[in-house]
Amino acid sequence: MTGDAVRDNTALSAMLLNSSSIIDLESDEGQTIRTVYAEARGENAVSQEAVANVIQNRAEQRGKSVKATVTAPFQFTAVTGPGDPNRSAYINPVEHAKSTGANMNALRSVVKAVHVALAPGSDNTGGATMYYSPKSMGGRSPNWNFTKLVSVNVKGIDTESFRCYKQAAK
Repeated sequence: MTGDAVRDNTALSAMLLNSSSIIDLESDEGQTIRTVYAEARGENAVSQEAVANVIQNRAEQRGKSVKATVTAPFQFTAVTGPGDPNRSAYINPVEHAKSTGANMNALRSVVKAVHVALAPGSDNTGGATMYYSPKSMGGRSPNWNFTKLVSVNVKGIDTESFRCYKQAAK
């Protein structure tokens, strides 16, 4: 990120939450906010919390940091997808929100949803490590081996918006 982008992002918490605490967008919390904003900013809070939980669950399952998890190839298309139109929202969510006007409220919602999701015992996905959006994929399914996955029903999420999965028990 450029120096200006870092300064904009460093002020994220104060600007969004009227708080004196600062969210470091390179931290696990910051990476989760950036990824959820890029992937699910137009969805309801329950969906945003689910995406945040999937990120946390996947990082924990793999024993990696959130940043290593979200920036790994082919994991979160808004972060690593070549030519993904949502990539700018991940790179600098504050600037993206400012430049699109209506999305400042979306960024505020994402910050709140991530804070809810990061609270101990708040996993609304039951341990899901994967999700996809049929709506954004034009009704197609990802190229996953669904025989090794269990669908997780998350109350409050329309399955056309997001579908969550976890590994089937061996």
